[in-house]
Amino acid sequence: MTKKLQVIRSAKEVFSGVTRHYFDLLRSAPVASFAYLLGVAIFGYITDQPADLPRKEANDAMMQAIVQQLPLAMAASFLTLAGFIAAAVRWHRFVLLGERGGPLWGRFEVRYLWTGFKLILCGCLLAIVGGLLLFLVSFNGEAAGGLAGGQVSKILAACIMIAIYFGFTVWLIRVSVAFPDAALGEGGSIGAAYRRTTGNAWRLLGYSLIVQIPLSVVVALVQMALAGAFAALLGASAKLVVTVLMLPLSLYVAMIGITMLSVAYRELVGLPQPGSEAALPA
Repeated sequence: MTKKLQVIRSAKEVFSGVTRHYFDLLRSAPVASFAYLLGVAIFGYITDQPADLPRKEANDAMMQAIVQQLPLAMAASFLTLAGFIAAAVRWHRFVLLGERGGPLWGRFEVRYLWTGFKLILCGCLLAIVGGLLLFLVSFNGEAAGGLAGGQVSKILAACIMIAIYFGFTVWLIRVSVAFPDAALGEGGSIGAAYRRTTGNAWRLLGYSLIVQIPLSVVVALVQMALAGAFAALLGASAKLVVTVLMLPLSLYVAMIGITMLSVAYRELVGLPQPGSEAALPA
């Protein structure tokens, strides 16, 4: 019998759990959390640009700053990625197993990283297939010629693009369950994650939207409020100060994402059996 995700209940559990156990999660991965936040802060320092610059000029200046400080930018990227992966594994294991602490980097982290590479590779392949499909539709429309043929091909291409976008989003949410699976040492198979979430595609999409949309709104409002409060006092440095002040909230957002996947995994896949690799020391 296919398990059904209880969307509202699970979303409430994610927010209440992270809010109540924020410092417990932090203590479960203190070094990794610090490395992640340090990487974010350094990258924010490198890319800091005056808030009054036009978007194109700000983007160009940001890319130029990254190129000029490439070694520091690469170090910040490494800290952010390595810190996030190590923290994510500890958070998954805390939420699902109640495990506190553990090695900074071990076989679970390696599996987590490998799962991410597999997901990126599969996503790129799907993007190529979708791009080829759109090209064929556009090419056939141009070959048909005439105003009517061109309009039909454009409408069809737009429909296909929307279908690809939603299909890819649902696929990504479903296979993301492989991350907690990898954190528990259960393999992190993309195919297995897809099969295990059968019958829950729309539930997982709704679950993700219910969690992510309010969180994004709150983050945007807090960032705008801080930027407005410090813009007049600090001028060009306001963005960097806001980045630093946003770090605790950035950590909260990361914890929400990890906990969201952990809860979905527990509800749809279940907890590992005693004596399995997941229950062994990392």
